[in-house]
Amino acid sequence: MSFLLSPDINNNKVFLVKHCELEGRLDPFCYIPELVKLDKKIKSKTDYRLKDFSIFRASGATPSKSHDEYYSDKENGIPFIRVQNLSTTGELNQSDLIYISKDIHEGLLKRSQVKEHDLLVKITGVGRMAVASVVPDGFVGNINQHIVVVRTGSKEISENIATFLNLDAVENIATKRATGGTRPALDYPALFSIPVINDRNIYNKVNKSVAAKKKKEAEAQQLLSSIDEYLLAELGIKQSEAVENTLQSRMFTRQLKEVFGGRLDPNTYRYERMSAIKSIKDSSYPVKPLSQIVEFKTDKTNHIDEQEKYIGLENVESNTGEWVSSKSKESISSASIFNSDDILFPKLRPYLNKVFHSDCIGLCSTEFHVLNSHTENNSYIANFLRSKVVISQTENLMSGNTLPRLQFEDIQKLLVPVPPPEKQLEMVRHIASIRTQAKRLRLQAKKELEQAKKAVEVMILGEA
Repeated sequence: MSFLLSPDINNNKVFLVKHCELEGRLDPFCYIPELVKLDKKIKSKTDYRLKDFSIFRASGATPSKSHDEYYSDKENGIPFIRVQNLSTTGELNQSDLIYISKDIHEGLLKRSQVKEHDLLVKITGVGRMAVASVVPDGFVGNINQHIVVVRTGSKEISENIATFLNLDAVENIATKRATGGTRPALDYPALFSIPVINDRNIYNKVNKSVAAKKKKEAEAQQLLSSIDEYLLAELGIKQSEAVENTLQSRMFTRQLKEVFGGRLDPNTYRYERMSAIKSIKDSSYPVKPLSQIVEFKTDKTNHIDEQEKYIGLENVESNTGEWVSSKSKESISSASIFNSDDILFPKLRPYLNKVFHSDCIGLCSTEFHVLNSHTENNSYIANFLRSKVVISQTENLMSGNTLPRLQFEDIQKLLVPVPPPEKQLEMVRHIASIRTQAKRLRLQAKKELEQAKKAVEVMILGEA
């Protein structure tokens, strides 16, 4: 006698599975009917699995952050690839790399070294599963434990597979294979059992839209880059010319009166920082230290509601300050409270330029300072804090190799020109107009790529 479910029940939430249909796993998510149907449809199009293209495979590890000697800088270190460096376009994002020492690369992490044309696949963590990127020409690096390197022996094969894995439909069947609730993961058998269609036509169709997307994003970036030039010109701040990074330029002297009572590390007194400070002091408007125009808010909490907005460093886009969405935060040990019109200023890695101006109430990582001015336009202050003349200072004030950060006293001393309120508002409105144009271009680029991927899925699966 068979058991029947009511036709009113959503069969993708409540369903029956016959014993003969079990695949060695008992977790219900693996047998959601729509995912099972999708998996079978893709399998009907190919006999190949990811394992068939793997000459070599390995996952990495994260060196202990308590050992500064394990990490290095860009000039002396090896790029260390994390999940945020992978992208659904198949390209490796190198804008937020950190670096490990050559000794760690050649020793502890020798097995997980990556080289040009390798395929990198995300295997753990919340959010999208099996995000794949191809290592570019001439690149040498390493990976953490959330990524698997697959050596296919061919740039073309790696590109084809990365494009295929980054399709939404394929991501769904990858997620179907993941295990674990808090931190889902693809173990090796699950990852390498993913059916793969190795078709250059798929890559060509998607890559054409990726190229168009990059073009629009470049146009958007050009608009956003003009903000800095506009802002500094309106403030009467003349930008000094870049100094070539030579041994001679890195050697300098400073008078005792310039360093008395301050820091003694040489980076603090480099030409770039001293020149930036001078240019701000020569502004057309009065100049005040940040501590005199904003309040540093210190309200904290250890509780987060289900729908409460949480902002971590990963949720703020470098240079633009735009919010980047991610999965909702379920629990916190400690967080800072911010309100609408507050400014979130990062303590960590100032060169990433992640200054956020809020338009809502929420919680944020304690790696942000929460600022608010009762006398000046907070949007103006946020825009100025993102400018090159501020970055030229903060990136030379970092301390620590593993987690380079800014000292509270140095942030307080940052100089800010203070134009009249009407001038601040004029600049804010002009900058907002530029941001709107750039955002429109980016959204259009994203939409066109999604449409191209959807068209490829239709081509593969044969349905609209």
